[in-house]
Amino acid sequence: CTDRGTNFAPPQSSDAILVLRSPTLSVSHTDKLRGITFNGNKSRAVATGSGSYLSFNKIDITGIKQIEFAVAEGENISGGAIEIRLDSPSGKLIGQTPHISGSKDNSAKADIQAAAGIHQVYFVFTNPKAANTDKLIQIRNIKFNSEDK
Repeated sequence: CTDRGTNFAPPQSSDAILVLRSPTLSVSHTDKLRGITFNGNKSRAVATGSGSYLSFNKIDITGIKQIEFAVAEGENISGGAIEIRLDSPSGKLIGQTPHISGSKDNSAKADIQAAAGIHQVYFVFTNPKAANTDKLIQIRNIKFNSEDK
């Protein structure tokens, strides 16, 4: 973009750079976490205890209708649900998965309430029956869908 300049200054130009994120996020790229451990190559995140979470900064949720989680099987996984919250672990709840079993590889989906803008998105793992040391869910990645799938 270049302006017209003035009698006192020549035309000035500027550029804008837009960085796009993939709609599929690896759990290893989380910006903040609590109660989460990773396997050796960080390809799987294990949520331990109800209230554990992963979060990602600067996610534009405009037009997102569904979030899909790639769930990995694991030993001694008690299962639970994943809440999707905005801007804090106790922030606005915009979606939630049903109870997820960790006994096999599968996927879990959460429909998202209409929301817009750029937010810090929290994925809070819950199971009110779990002890603080119980492994709830093991996931590989998180996919943001702009249409119901």
